[in-house]
Amino acid sequence: MINLPDTVFVLIAGMMLIAAAGAVWLKNVFYNALCLIACLFGVACLFIYLNAEFLAVMQVIIYIGAIAVAILFVIMLSHPMARRHAERSGATLARSAVLAGALFALLAKAVLSAAWGRVPAKVRRARSARRSSA
Repeated sequence: MINLPDTVFVLIAGMMLIAAAGAVWLKNVFYNALCLIACLFGVACLFIYLNAEFLAVMQVIIYIGAIAVAILFVIMLSHPMARRHAERSGATLARSAVLAGALFALLAKAVLSAAWGRVPAKVRRARSARRSSA
């Protein structure tokens, strides 16, 4: 049975995923910035969901209120929308996909080989020595 908090979380996370995809895949720089603002607003909503109201307010004031507005200001002043977009070739997309796959594999290897929760033997011995001397 899905309860209301889980539904709210799924809706916020879905909105953030759509906004993040729009920030990456849209070709218009202005719309990319608007999608970034929507994604950052979703992060603020998740902070509220986690009862971290201070972080939510700081997210809105600092990131949405200052940085994103500055990005929009620069975009509007530089007029990149008037320029013609470069065509993406198949070779460029393939090269990007290979690089992304390699970076993902490297990150996955690092995460899977990390000693999560394991305390090194040297630290265990130092802790037990401190406990026995106290």
